Amino acid sequence: MEEDMKAQAQVWKHIYGFVESFTLKCAIELGIADILYEHGQPMTLSELASSIPLPSVSQDGLYRVLRYLVHMKLFDLQVDSDGLKKYRLTPASKLLVKNQEKNLASFVLLQLYEIDTWNHLSAAVEGTVTPWEKCHGGVDYIEYFKKDSVANQLLSDAMTSHTSMVTDALVKGCKKAHILDGVGSLIDVGGCTGVAARAIAKWFPSIKCAVFDLPHVVANAPECPEVTRIGGDMFVSIPKTDVVFMKVRERVNL
Repeated sequence: MEEDMKAQAQVWKHIYGFVESFTLKCAIELGIADILYEHGQPMTLSELASSIPLPSVSQDGLYRVLRYLVHMKLFDLQVDSDGLKKYRLTPASKLLVKNQEKNLASFVLLQLYEIDTWNHLSAAVEGTVTPWEKCHGGVDYIEYFKKDSVANQLLSDAMTSHTSMVTDALVKGCKKAHILDGVGSLIDVGGCTGVAARAIAKWFPSIKCAVFDLPHVVANAPECPEVTRIGGDMFVSIPKTDVVFMKVRERVNL
């Protein structure tokens, strides 16, 4: 009996595993972390409700969402000296503040934008098309985002978000291990808006750095005197350079 109950609990856990992901998405869409960050101190439920930019906000609905976010340890609930219950940021929810250089908000939204692909995971076993192509009528991943400007902006923001989280540690590690000693030029292939290339140029000023991505992608990269922007297709050719720097994000649609 006990073994059967444990087995059921395991299956139920997986059935409702999506709840945390979509509650996280809800928090980002409502801008809860942004509101708390801008306010600079803990806020009550009513204060948060009045700050959310929606025509109307159900405090009961917001309370239920916040209660689960606290359960997830993404936000903290404290009782102040006046007995008021107030919500505050945690180290995890600080990573959801959109205007911070290091944040994961856009990356979360991209993963859940792509969620329908997982409904076609069996296509990976069939092997004739990828799960992404099965989900999107035969259109491959790159072509899909090239044709949809809104989705493409989300992808660009997400890649910038993800890169910002790992680049500092990466370049510091390269510096410590002398990995790039003697390198004259480096191209960040598929480098999106050039976050990694700019960080490398900062830590290794003697290296001539460039970011290489599709023309419509690098067109949105901020200008930086130390980094050259090059538009092209890496599946056709990659400009000549001493070092090719490439980040790989594993995904089910490949």
